[in-house]
Amino acid sequence: MQPARITLLLVGASLSLACAGARPPARVPSAPAPIAVAPVVIRSTEALLEARVLEARAHTDAGRFSEAALEFHELLAEHPEVDCEWELSWGWAVAADEIGDFTSSAEGFRRLVSTCPHAPHARAATVRAVRLLAHLERWQEAAELAREFLRRYNDPRPLELIGLRGALAMDASRQGDDVTAAREVERARGLIDQHQLDVPGRIHRDLALVYFALGEVRRLRAERIVLRERSGDFADALEARCRFILDAQTAYSDAMRAHDAHWSTMAGVRVATLYSDLHVALLEVPPPPNAEQDPERRQLFEGAMRLRYSVLIEKALNLLEQTLRVAEREQIRGEWVERANAAVAELRKERATEEEALAKLPYTREQLEQALARLAKSSAHGPKARP
Repeated sequence: MQPARITLLLVGASLSLACAGARPPARVPSAPAPIAVAPVVIRSTEALLEARVLEARAHTDAGRFSEAALEFHELLAEHPEVDCEWELSWGWAVAADEIGDFTSSAEGFRRLVSTCPHAPHARAATVRAVRLLAHLERWQEAAELAREFLRRYNDPRPLELIGLRGALAMDASRQGDDVTAAREVERARGLIDQHQLDVPGRIHRDLALVYFALGEVRRLRAERIVLRERSGDFADALEARCRFILDAQTAYSDAMRAHDAHWSTMAGVRVATLYSDLHVALLEVPPPPNAEQDPERRQLFEGAMRLRYSVLIEKALNLLEQTLRVAEREQIRGEWVERANAAVAELRKERATEEEALAKLPYTREQLEQALARLAKSSAHGPKARP
């Protein structure tokens, strides 16, 4: 075979082999796109709790008390294993007080006192709890906490002690124990005088509690003078009861000087109740024995009683109406405001009834006043009332 042909065959074979065994180049996969993953921070339960406490504190500092109260309350519910986390109870109670949730605030302060009696704020929490419980009229609980404070601390400050004595006095008066109540009131008033706390104008709210308790003592003593059972000393008994009523009104009026709508409304309703009860008592009084057979004397007696009551009822109405004006101005709502409105309506009706009855009598007011004076003179030598 010729050399040229051999060369061509070899070249052809090489080309055939190259075509038969050829493969496309392998495709190299592209690198995947990076995935963003947030960093995972592992923190302890204590650290999480601390962070949330700081957040709740920030709400308080910024005046966001609703948010602070909610946060502190949730922390207390979620961490029952915390034995003495006083800051949670304190934060919750303070924030709740600021938003007017006095029930929750009292609960928070009491929780602090019971679980952390040696915490930095335990003393202040006890005093604030007593004040709140008194505001809520939970007298027994307030008195129990006041006694606990007096057992635990032997150096009470004057204002602390005044409020505690006021709470003890109110609890005693609630039970009808005017002797104990009067003793606690006098102890508190001694401190008030000693430290010159009863200044002209607005007084501290703790003084309002004491003066309201004083009004309660005098109210109890007034109600113990039962007029229908009196005979020869009726005029003295009536005079004593009216004196207690007027003295009670003075004490309740002093409570109003705290400019606290709650205490003012309570005091106004109490005064109205005093006069309303007196009205009922006067209507139950039988005429004097020598007036039974004498229509003229009987009418004089009736007129004298109604005249005395009409003067007192006018005082009660003025006080209640003034109280309601304050409540309206301060946009105060609640049970005592409703009771005050009801009392005003009742007293106005009773005043109209008395004025109508007096107008029907054939006597002037001057003649009725003279009849009252004669009635008082006729019993001047009889047994004295024992209020």
